Amino acid sequence: HLQKITGIFARESATVGYLKRIGVIENIYPVADPAFLMDPVKPVGIEDDLPIEEDSIGLNLSPLMAKYVTGGDLEEWIRIAAQIISQVAETTGRPVFLIPHVTSPHSDDHAFMQKAVSQIKGQNRNITLIPPKYSAAETKWIISQMALFAGARTHSTIAALSSGVPTLSFAYSIKARGINRDLFDHESYLLSPECLTPSTVTERIQSMLDESGKIRGELDEKIPLIQETALRAGKYLKTLVE
Repeated sequence: HLQKITGIFARESATVGYLKRIGVIENIYPVADPAFLMDPVKPVGIEDDLPIEEDSIGLNLSPLMAKYVTGGDLEEWIRIAAQIISQVAETTGRPVFLIPHVTSPHSDDHAFMQKAVSQIKGQNRNITLIPPKYSAAETKWIISQMALFAGARTHSTIAALSSGVPTLSFAYSIKARGINRDLFDHESYLLSPECLTPSTVTERIQSMLDESGKIRGELDEKIPLIQETALRAGKYLKTLVE
């Protein structure tokens, strides 16, 4: 079936590798996700509504991850998520912003993180749950203000990476692996579902904060190249249509 398709636009190298392994080679067009090109938009009045300190950490946790972390046990994943949020805030001593990226009825990051926060005893005043009222471009601006971002949703991590923010990916899909390989040539800045424990997440975030300058330098160098790769999709499509 895939061999008969005119063109497959694969957004990262892990997917390209998978397709080649199953014999789909001739019609693959390696590109990058167009979200790397989206301009952030500063929300009007956000300084009053939601002041963001420059040393803040952004977290995005999704209900979808329960399938991979706890075998589908949502309540257990909420409990683990609460511990992750609490330990990151306590250990780093930095403000933590919980940033929802998908808020559809069947999969709502905001509702999920709200339940997790409600389980944190003696809730840390430095934990802020972002309301689900911002557009994708506005959410990207909020993410761009973080000193470090750790996220589950692919496009939340793309928002951070394309803004030059050191990013820890919670990699439950092949996409995160491919994106990290394409940007860094390694997978040190991602965690697999079996590694998503409060201590492991906190330790990885702390180590990435220590390397923040180096990571930002790598992103400054690589993101323009990734954006050029995203733009290639238009040229490929034009050729195919013609």
